[in-house]
Amino acid sequence: MKNCINCNSSMEATAHFCPECGTNQGVKVVYIDRNDKPVGLIVLCVLTICGSLFTIGRAIIYELFAAITEDEGIATRGLIYILTSVGTIIGAVLMISRKLIGLYIYSVSQVIYIITLVIAIYTHNSETGFVPRNGLADMSGIMIFYFGLPALIFLGVYWLKDIRKYLY
Repeated sequence: MKNCINCNSSMEATAHFCPECGTNQGVKVVYIDRNDKPVGLIVLCVLTICGSLFTIGRAIIYELFAAITEDEGIATRGLIYILTSVGTIIGAVLMISRKLIGLYIYSVSQVIYIITLVIAIYTHNSETGFVPRNGLADMSGIMIFYFGLPALIFLGVYWLKDIRKYLY
């Protein structure tokens, strides 16, 4: 005697189909519920979109400031922040749609954003290389904390197995 793989009713050991429910006993079918709600992923994506919109607003201010001061470095950073934020939003929307490609688009955009942020803080107008520019020595830590740390944390959280399992 053995039990049915579907309804667990008792049946002959040589039976290929359950007499109660009719399930084929030779193949165990695993159903994946594609309708389960990835609440954590959705919350992360909504927060990501909000943060990206904030960054776009910040970048527009950089662009306006660059136009006033004619500073090419600020204009370049502003443009990079806008482009990486758009990439981040596209990645988040694709992840809400449960597409794995969204994670890759998001990740590339965030890495470029983080690198640009670090370079902006440590090298803009610096004659000596990789040191904070004048007046930003105290602000650089604050800027990394408020803008870079959330980007790093979100990047790490998106790559957790519990989040990635919803993407295919």
